[in-house]
Amino acid sequence: MNNQTKNPLLAFGTPAKVVINGTQATHPQLIEAYTKVIAERPEYIRAIAFSVIDGIVKIYIKTTEAADNV
Repeated sequence: MNNQTKNPLLAFGTPAKVVINGTQATHPQLIEAYTKVIAERPEYIRAIAFSVIDGIVKIYIKTTEAADNV
């Protein structure tokens, strides 16, 4: 099965970096965990931005304050 159908955050490819509320993750296992959790709980996303430059995908996410209390 194609990853893009399982996780919409992977629509542009597997990210090289995920930044959540200013905290950067570049380790592949951590990126996989973050994208899985965020995709399962989209109600906690306040803002999201994707950057694809020279084929390198980066995702920037700002969560709601309720996400900090989970």
